Amino acid sequence: MYLYCKQYGLTLVELVICVCVIGILASISTPYYLHILQERERKNIFPLLDQHIKFAKNSAILHHSTIIICSTSDLQSCQDDQWNRSILIFIDKNNNKQRDSNEPILQETKTQFKYGSLKWAGSITHQKLLAFRADTGLPRGSSGSFYYCSLDDSSLHLRFKMGQMAHLRQESTATC
Repeated sequence: MYLYCKQYGLTLVELVICVCVIGILASISTPYYLHILQERERKNIFPLLDQHIKFAKNSAILHHSTIIICSTSDLQSCQDDQWNRSILIFIDKNNNKQRDSNEPILQETKTQFKYGSLKWAGSITHQKLLAFRADTGLPRGSSGSFYYCSLDDSSLHLRFKMGQMAHLRQESTATC
């Protein structure tokens, strides 16, 4: 009837072959996708911590006040070992190392790591937080290390050492 009209479409066999190929590719790529997400989280930790430390150091000099970096879950007060949830930076006017209602928050960041955990192991005087002094902006007495511990792969564990000049160094570690 219509010699010039062609029908375009897929046969059932072509459709089944396409679905099978897509299924095979998806099953092969899924484990690699998880690894890519773990690597991305791992690579973003150093810039995140470095940015917060530099911000606190500069804020201590700018405001002539002690600046505290601590972990939190409610974004209002310091809580021990909540680095996986949020990081809080505030001005500590009375030097009690706790945020009071009259002390302004300078920065709050939700971390929410999915593939690992973050913890701080500080010196004896500042085991759970970092304090940057008003006179120099340096963390006297707050040297220590952040540890990122992968939930699945121990070869992805990281240690971020912070010295007296508030410089971070990244290194792999076998233990967490």
